[in-house]
Amino acid sequence: MFLELAADAYIIGGKSLAWIYRKIWGRRRLKYFDHRFDHLRGPQHTCWQERGVLGALAIPDGGEVLDLCCGEGFYARYYYSSRASHVDAIDLDLSAIQIAKRYNRHESVSFYAGDVTAVPFPRSDYDTVIFFSALHCIPEEKRSMLMSKVASSLKPGGTLVGSASLPLGSIAELLAAHFEVPKLWVSDWGNGRMESYFECRRLR
Repeated sequence: MFLELAADAYIIGGKSLAWIYRKIWGRRRLKYFDHRFDHLRGPQHTCWQERGVLGALAIPDGGEVLDLCCGEGFYARYYYSSRASHVDAIDLDLSAIQIAKRYNRHESVSFYAGDVTAVPFPRSDYDTVIFFSALHCIPEEKRSMLMSKVASSLKPGGTLVGSASLPLGSIAELLAAHFEVPKLWVSDWGNGRMESYFECRRLR
């Protein structure tokens, strides 16, 4: 009985902390979200794990991975590093990368601060490129160039997996020039948020 009560208290306390963080996050307009607080929102809140699971499933055992717009590095550390031989993770926000290096460092993950549309990627032979919930943040005039750059960074037949708050049709059109016909689907996160997912392979 004591342990059950302790578990209830932990969940209630975690939800309270997560609620406070989300309020502060919104007011400060941070460019990254600390996903440790998603854990604290309780076992009924699972949609945030989709990108971790889907990204991990797209990585071949021992694969080389590029994580674009990685934020504070939570997914690179806790979902991708266990399957990959190495993960290169890039984000524009220097403060996010500083948090990543402090709380989510791992021997198989390298974090870089930089604009993914401008900086050279560390390698040109990745097995998987992961690009979740960020494509819509890229200026529209730079998206096609970025997709060309991503395709060039993948091995032939390598996989791009990601999501965006964009219509599926526009995502399909953007990917068509550089990748095989993508797999596309939508996930309803509730509260009016619809996340569009895509997974495709580089043209051989």
